[in-house]
Amino acid sequence: MPTFEVQLMRDGRWTTDSVMEAQSEAVRLARKYLTAGTVQGARVIAERDLMEGMTAERVVFEELREASDNRPLTINRLDEAAWCETPDDLYGLPARMVVSRLLRSYLNRNTVVASELLYNFRVLSRLQNHDSNIYPAAVDRVATLQAADRDDLDIRTRRDALYALLDEVGRRARRAEGEKLLWKTGLDDLPKMARRARKAAFDPAEQQFLVRAAIGRDLSGQRSWLGKLDALLGAVSDDLPPDLLAMLDEFIADCLSVSEVIQDILGERPNLAHALIGLIDLIEGRDGDANGGADRSEAASVLARLFAERRLPSSALVVLDRVCREVQGSNPLSRNDPQREHEAYEDLCRRVITRRGLTGEHRMAVAITRRYNHRLPEGGDTGWRKSIVGVAAMLADAARRLHYLAALTHAREAEPYQGLILDLIVDGIKLTRCVDDFADGLPPAEKLATVTSLQRALMDGRGLPEPLVQRMFSHFDDMLLRYVEQSRLIERLDQPDDTLRLRAERLVSFCGSGVLLEGKALAAARTRVLDHLRRPDFMAEFVRDLPPERHEAQVRQFYDRLARAGFRAG
Repeated sequence: MPTFEVQLMRDGRWTTDSVMEAQSEAVRLARKYLTAGTVQGARVIAERDLMEGMTAERVVFEELREASDNRPLTINRLDEAAWCETPDDLYGLPARMVVSRLLRSYLNRNTVVASELLYNFRVLSRLQNHDSNIYPAAVDRVATLQAADRDDLDIRTRRDALYALLDEVGRRARRAEGEKLLWKTGLDDLPKMARRARKAAFDPAEQQFLVRAAIGRDLSGQRSWLGKLDALLGAVSDDLPPDLLAMLDEFIADCLSVSEVIQDILGERPNLAHALIGLIDLIEGRDGDANGGADRSEAASVLARLFAERRLPSSALVVLDRVCREVQGSNPLSRNDPQREHEAYEDLCRRVITRRGLTGEHRMAVAITRRYNHRLPEGGDTGWRKSIVGVAAMLADAARRLHYLAALTHAREAEPYQGLILDLIVDGIKLTRCVDDFADGLPPAEKLATVTSLQRALMDGRGLPEPLVQRMFSHFDDMLLRYVEQSRLIERLDQPDDTLRLRAERLVSFCGSGVLLEGKALAAARTRVLDHLRRPDFMAEFVRDLPPERHEAQVRQFYDRLARAGFRAG
């Protein structure tokens, strides 16, 4: 007996809505969705079981139409807006992120990303001439936010300045649209697009604008978010010039500001905490994870590889911004199991606050603190203080706790609580005596790197008194020196049974690895290298096991490494 599957198209993708036993009921439901105008298409597929587990499928009904949404368009809430002084500033990532958030309802309804607005004149003019007041409302909102931060600026003056900037953006887009040489170029041959742009314009900046305009024009032909993302990722190749990759990164970043794209990339997740951890894994270049992302899309694998290679910096920032905003929000981390809410919060903290620092630095520290405050009855100043103390107490690992506090010193929101943060830092350091207090169970190199990362974070802390900074540096410096001496780390690198060349190269690599800051421990390692260099027979011993034709190149390479490791001539 056949069954009838009702499939619906939203954002250019077919998904199964329901399965029914009667064809008439399935078709009636499909027509109901089409009449409501909330889908782009509906179809009914009849499935019949055959022998040996096989099935036969037949489309018995299919109809496509543009989805309509009669809800009024409004601007989204915004608490701050990046300052733009020139038209060029409007093309930057901070400004595009503002556009993506402020005009989200308009962008979603028209399946347009922020960069398309800026580089495609037709897309921009449709927004400017829209029947709603969303365009002037957006400009007014940004002007209001920016004027509020400036005593010497009123809203009307700033609004007029923003309109002038946007008018120039429109003029540039219109000029680019008239360049016929690029009309028939697309993302399927980006290098060809760049060559055409070089023929059309002499100025490199104008050439890049023409390429971006052509990319935006090509994307406008893609009527689904995932179609846009797939087209952009398909244009990325290993030999793509850096300037072209940077342009693609801008458009990819705008696509990643869309919730539907993120949901498709992640696949099904049991809760918000797992989804956020999955996003962090993604931007750190981990292809696949242990948090319910087994069905992550092919696009996610491509993105993970590009993120691992650090080729999409703007896109990574956009995803990280989403993570921080979700972490500090009030949506449950474990909606399906409220009893696990605090456990999910702790899992998230363990993922973003490590012994080597915070993912998202001070922004994440603020987000974690605000999320903690949601569980407290107190708000305002009292809530902030209790939340800072609560998060610090929850982080039993000394390195993670101090990294969290050090990151908070850079947060504008935490400035009123610098005294409290300073006291917590001092109390945390007082309890430590040795490297293992921060890095127990790690290999030697990771122990050193862990303590040094914490030392660096505290030295860079904002608003800390200089005498305290010096005392903290000395505390960690002495600790690292004791570990290097007690573990006989330098002696293990400088094995007498090895050739002098291997011993010297290992020591120099250690000195230049960055696992130690300038201080007593690093000085001890450098002293051992200098002792070798001062040997009268150093040169002869250094190349003893090498053929003569390699002597000069090997010595030159060694001295280059010495310079990179901080050794000075003489």
